[in-house]
Amino acid sequence: MKHIAIEQVLERAERAKSDSDYTYFFALLFAAEALAKTIVLGVVASISDDKERNRYRLEHQLVRSDGLGDWGRVIEDALTGPASQFLLNEAREEQKELIQGFKEGEWQYDATAALKAIPFHTTHTA
Repeated sequence: MKHIAIEQVLERAERAKSDSDYTYFFALLFAAEALAKTIVLGVVASISDDKERNRYRLEHQLVRSDGLGDWGRVIEDALTGPASQFLLNEAREEQKELIQGFKEGEWQYDATAALKAIPFHTTHTA
């Protein structure tokens, strides 16, 4: 089953390939942001109702957020913070996959290390 909004974001990135590297880069950033936000929303939706209203608290933070950093704090709370104890049993496998650590030699560790090793260069022309 396809998600219409995700398909539209991916199609936008695909169309941007033929425009310019600049356009393609920002289309990929947009797609990554959409993916990250979709994952956060899925995790938050997997929090059951409780008397402390943890899911509502996290939803409120997302509605009032002013940057992607707020989304990161919400998923951290939902996966390892106070709200994590109210995750539905069906979401425990995803929780485990998202919070587990990896050692050198495993592809997840190696891929992250390679990304961190890429020097960040900016070119400014006036």
